[in-house]
Amino acid sequence: YDPSNNALDGDANGDGVYSQEGDSFIEFVNTGTTAFDASGYQIWDDTTNGQLRFVVPAGTMVPPNGAMVVFGTAPTGSFGGALVFSADTTPSNLNFNNSGEVIVVKNASGSTVLTFDSDALSNNPNESYTRFPDVTGAFLQHGDTTAVLFSPGTKTDGSPFNTKFPIDLPITWNDTANVDYTVTDFGGNASSVVVDPTNAANLVLESVKGGAAQLWAGTTLSTPSGLATAIPFAAGSTSIDIAVWSPDAGIPIRLKAEDHTDPTKSVETETMTMVASAWDTLTFDFSNPVAGTAAINFAFTYDMLSIFYNFGTDGATAGSKTYYCDNVMFSMGGGPSLA
Repeated sequence: YDPSNNALDGDANGDGVYSQEGDSFIEFVNTGTTAFDASGYQIWDDTTNGQLRFVVPAGTMVPPNGAMVVFGTAPTGSFGGALVFSADTTPSNLNFNNSGEVIVVKNASGSTVLTFDSDALSNNPNESYTRFPDVTGAFLQHGDTTAVLFSPGTKTDGSPFNTKFPIDLPITWNDTANVDYTVTDFGGNASSVVVDPTNAANLVLESVKGGAAQLWAGTTLSTPSGLATAIPFAAGSTSIDIAVWSPDAGIPIRLKAEDHTDPTKSVETETMTMVASAWDTLTFDFSNPVAGTAAINFAFTYDMLSIFYNFGTDGATAGSKTYYCDNVMFSMGGGPSLA
């Protein structure tokens, strides 16, 4: 990033002063599933005879989905909770330019791990370059995506990078420090992660199907973006086990798997609760779809799961009921196997 020289439009480091050197910055995001050891990584300016601009301090661990930002001089602000450093110990700070700039990043062993050439994008922008969509997209000038010229340490819209993992199978509800347990209710359900009613040391997902709930009320066990990875359905491996606590025995629990990008690609199966007010592990075999619904198609991507308690009965008929689920596990069983 080479900052704007229009008053404080270029004050990327938040210190209240525009500085060509001080407001330059470079941002890194760890897209991995574990903390990344950035100790000893080096930022080089290849246009000035390969001058070393900054070395990441020892012990620097970038959390999963977390960000690290290096400014030219000491910043002021939170920057979305990112790890923040300044290169003001270097004689020329970062010394980034609008054009004619090749930034080289090397690992602690001195091997080049990435380069960035600004010439391909430069229109003398006096703004930062960013990936859009965030992290995964192509590089653009920041002003092409939003009204602001920079967003060090955050997404382009100013929201922080999520340092928690999305929900993935198997699902328990105990790792709240590392997993984003956001679920999606519909039809009148209301869900939250709570203490297990039978075990104070365990967390579970509580879903209340209220008195005004629709007969199809349910809960998607993720955000609308689906699970972190697709469910690996295959011939002979079509089952999912879920521990369910229901206030009533003999009611249908439906489970639906679908492609989060295409709701027409789905499969639904159903089983009955066997006990009341106690935990019971139910097996949902998607090779046995509900009558009138689509059969499983192994060519589809199923990456979203939704559970429906007492499917087919609305809240006005059943009254408000509270259900719990835990230990959502993909099972290797279910369905016929290929010979």
